[in-house]
Amino acid sequence: MLSQAAKRAERLLNQKRVREACMAFDKVVAQEPANGQVHRLYGLALRDAGNLEAALEHFKTAVVLTRDPVSMGDLADTLMRAGNFDDAEMCLEALFALDPENPVTWRRLAAVSAARNDDHAAAAQLRESLARAPEDAHTLTLFGLIGLRLRYVEAARAALLKARRFVGNEAYPLSTLADAMGLAEMYEDALPLYDKALALEPKSVAVLCNKAGVLLSMGLRQEALNTLRRAEAIAPDALPVVQMMVAVWRNLGDLQKAGQYSARALEMDPSHRTARANAATLMMEQGRFEDGLQAIRALLRDHPGDAEIERFEALTLLLTGRLREGFAKNESRLRLGLRGRDLDAGAKVLAPRWEGQGLEGKKILLTAEEGFGDTIHFVRYASLLVARGAEVGVRVQPALVRLAKYMHDVRHVHREGDEPAGYDYEIAMLSLPHVLRTELGSIPGHTPYLSVPSAAAELWQSRLEPSARLRVGLVWAGNPKHRNDHNRSIPWDLFSKLTDVPGVAFYSLQLGPARADLLRDPRGVQDLAPYIADYFDTAGAVCALDLIISVDTSVAHLAGALGKTVWTLLPLSPDWRWLLGRADTPWYPSMRLFRQPELHGWPRVISNVAEALAHARQALPEPSTTVC
Repeated sequence: MLSQAAKRAERLLNQKRVREACMAFDKVVAQEPANGQVHRLYGLALRDAGNLEAALEHFKTAVVLTRDPVSMGDLADTLMRAGNFDDAEMCLEALFALDPENPVTWRRLAAVSAARNDDHAAAAQLRESLARAPEDAHTLTLFGLIGLRLRYVEAARAALLKARRFVGNEAYPLSTLADAMGLAEMYEDALPLYDKALALEPKSVAVLCNKAGVLLSMGLRQEALNTLRRAEAIAPDALPVVQMMVAVWRNLGDLQKAGQYSARALEMDPSHRTARANAATLMMEQGRFEDGLQAIRALLRDHPGDAEIERFEALTLLLTGRLREGFAKNESRLRLGLRGRDLDAGAKVLAPRWEGQGLEGKKILLTAEEGFGDTIHFVRYASLLVARGAEVGVRVQPALVRLAKYMHDVRHVHREGDEPAGYDYEIAMLSLPHVLRTELGSIPGHTPYLSVPSAAAELWQSRLEPSARLRVGLVWAGNPKHRNDHNRSIPWDLFSKLTDVPGVAFYSLQLGPARADLLRDPRGVQDLAPYIADYFDTAGAVCALDLIISVDTSVAHLAGALGKTVWTLLPLSPDWRWLLGRADTPWYPSMRLFRQPELHGWPRVISNVAEALAHARQALPEPSTTVC
């Protein structure tokens, strides 16, 4: 039973007036020291206030006084928060002795396993919990998060969608589920949950920051800034707000403001991991690559084994041409969970990983990961494996399946999610350069290494408007959800100035949201998007054209892999594979690189490309007849 004073303190706690609740419970405990229920409620208030040590003492007292399973569960939860996993597990074992079928105890045990990075055990324990309570939103959300860490992406997403049906109407479960959906790249599903949580707790800075992060991932930069300004108005000195402001202003292209917030974050906490990582990222985007690398390495010394920082270092090493070391360190990506387009079936080991063993008479499966451009880029390594006596199969994204049948030296093609049997080895495509010890001088740069049948190329010839002029394909924007899209895409209003060059027929290969720019202002450019369903179609179009001009997208990789002449336009801080300070690339002999000379230097790039295009008529083959 609770006294009137205890009930008043409980109301304060329920109203989130945590400080007042702690003061009230302190008085009640002094008056009722043997009341276990009061000790438990005081423990909850202290835990909400961040005083875990004091909270643990009151939970322990409550357990001694009442032997109540609810108090024991609260004690276990708080021990986990405090990082005391062994004692938390002992507490949970005591709960199992009282009720071995309790689904919440199974879920808590899974949380302990997850905290110990034993995700397989956590998944098994969550299945036990769901067998007893299949509609528990908390358990389904945790199962989704663990599934993402294990790369069971589709199963994880299914669990999160099911959790949405049962999540209820409390702010914390709603926002937690939204966070999980954000990690699963289920952005459209996450946003309504954030809005529901904010309707219940409109001043929740954490929810506002996380919602801004999802909006940023969707490419909705201004909306992200507006959301974050709401958080800043509530807590202008909160470090998460300042950190997120760095990311938002970076994505908006204002590195000056991003730098101001970055400096402020470092002033608030000079040792903060994310603040230091943001500072290093800004150095890279400003073209200070060696400074950025040294900052990353200093951070890694303070956080040894941090896979995210290791990958940051790896990509910087690759960009600066230290391929052998960079590819070795890039193996850290495999410890990061869901990234880009990691394939769900990649979580299941179908065959032993290939580590360089002999391949004579062996079958090896190459698994795609991350983006379409990465798959096109790295499938070139199939020829090296065939030279070692292997029979090569690939597992690729659906949009690449038809094209993959025409990838040279590939015998078998599987779609993502397939679980093909009969392979002696498998390996993620991005691991091949590491295992094969690729350096600048040993890049397998021979092209073409894929092709399209002549019938497809001829079909595309018939689709293009008759012209004696040079035929040029255009791509000015990538996926707006790409982490570096704010740097690599070019506004159509600027890019379209290329269409002023006389003697050229222009064709758009642009897909996605940026195609709307062409429809608004076509500038005499023929739109090929209605004929394109997948990369096989895009390859046919590329083969029917004389030249491709593209920002850093998968179409640039496709043209290079086909051996087609392609000009790729790059930001000051480009993707790692384009290296630094050169107009060519060892990856694609038919590719020419046009680089920003300074930050936001796209006008200069467009001017240089227009000048080169004006002279290209004499340098390229006769128009309208070229095929791959």
